[in-house]
Amino acid sequence: MIDKRPSQKTTIPVIEIMREKRSEDLETQIIQGLQFDSLQLPQDLLWDDAGQILFDDLCNSSVYYLTRKEKEILHKYSSDMVATIPEGSALIELGCG
Repeated sequence: MIDKRPSQKTTIPVIEIMREKRSEDLETQIIQGLQFDSLQLPQDLLWDDAGQILFDDLCNSSVYYLTRKEKEILHKYSSDMVATIPEGSALIELGCG
């Protein structure tokens, strides 16, 4: 069996999109996202402020372990995951559910 993992542990960025990390300027985000070759729109369009607050509260609650576990796995094994993805590819993890 060939080990495809990098010989050195490299740091792979894991980008988290949570309410406290979002920009409040939705118009700028939309304009910027529409300038990419592959169009992008911010997650802010998925739900209103009340829905986003409920979602963030659920994900950060002590009884909902999935968010913490997912972050732990991504941070711990991101280098190993990246080593299995062909060069030039993009990995988009949409979350559980």
